[in-house]
Amino acid sequence: LGFTMLYPTEGHIHSLPIKTFEYMAADIPVLMTDMPYWHEIFGDYGNYANVYDPKEIGQKAKVLLNKEDNSQIQKAKEMVFNKFDWEKEAAKLDRFYQKVLKS
Repeated sequence: LGFTMLYPTEGHIHSLPIKTFEYMAADIPVLMTDMPYWHEIFGDYGNYANVYDPKEIGQKAKVLLNKEDNSQIQKAKEMVFNKFDWEKEAAKLDRFYQKVLKS
């Protein structure tokens, strides 16, 4: 089980934690902070908990560790490789650089 339990600070509320993608790509279920932006990015592939509630974190971690259905883990892995594939991200980065260089 991987944890991405970051406090919702200015530097984290719109972040894309690499470790989360690494967990998902490695077929490891991940429990992450319940933040709106992460819901937009990870949707139903993520498992969320209140970072300020250790009891909730523990309960949700226990559920994930005892979960027998691994379909969410497989779908999360597919999402990482299909949506956030380096080739696709590199193309976005290249377009951004071209736009900046033209201005």
